[in-house]
Amino acid sequence: MEMSEQKVVILGCGWLGQFVGASFVKNGASVFGSYRRAEVADTLDQMGIQGFELDFNESAIIPDDILKDTTHVFVFITPSAAKRVSYDALLVELLEQFNQDVKVIFSSSTGIYPKDEGTYDETFALNQDIPNRLLPAETALRSLLGNRLNILRLAGLIGPKRHPAYNLSGREILNNGMNPINLIHASDIIAAIDWLLNNDYFGHTYNLVNPYHPPKSDYYPKAAEYFGIEPPKFGSENATNRLVTGNAIEEETSFRYRHALDNFGDFIR
Repeated sequence: MEMSEQKVVILGCGWLGQFVGASFVKNGASVFGSYRRAEVADTLDQMGIQGFELDFNESAIIPDDILKDTTHVFVFITPSAAKRVSYDALLVELLEQFNQDVKVIFSSSTGIYPKDEGTYDETFALNQDIPNRLLPAETALRSLLGNRLNILRLAGLIGPKRHPAYNLSGREILNNGMNPINLIHASDIIAAIDWLLNNDYFGHTYNLVNPYHPPKSDYYPKAAEYFGIEPPKFGSENATNRLVTGNAIEEETSFRYRHALDNFGDFIR
């Protein structure tokens, strides 16, 4: 399907949704994005995204003109947005309104994996008994959508004007300094979604994690120095060496991670 033939609906048009939506608009798709705060409408309009107001905690009813002729839905709703009903129930409420030929990208998180030391990939057997709102959501969407669904488990988000070093600036963090970073550039997320849509490759679950994993105690102070802000101070106590790998998508497709995490000029505010 040509990009100009795609009608994309983005549920949850925050920072990542706006970044992804603007890219698809640029490539010729018709993009609609939900927002809760009225002031976001002008921002979306400037990006070429056709905004529609939808407060998940009041109603999950999507307007008919948004539902009509939709080809793809991108879900960037975080668990914290679900207050009226459970997270998994909210996602099902929203997505069951679309036609049964619509393809869906669901942005999950690598936070679905345990915090314990270890290396985690998509083959890891997740424990259904451990409280985690992401796992029931993934399970519910697989049941609803089957092979019309791709789940992307995203690592920590970085991109234009967004980098964890800003939030960590000046903080003293006694433990986990030797832990590896697990991050993903927004542009690589766009490239992955673009590849999956262009190749109509659905029915899969992938971690999206850049393969660059230096220790936090090395990476974040270097970033802070480049940004001209006070660096965080890390200790080495209680290091858990938790690593999440994102190799599977490169092994199974022709997608490649291309955005260097140490090209700090990309992230200056």
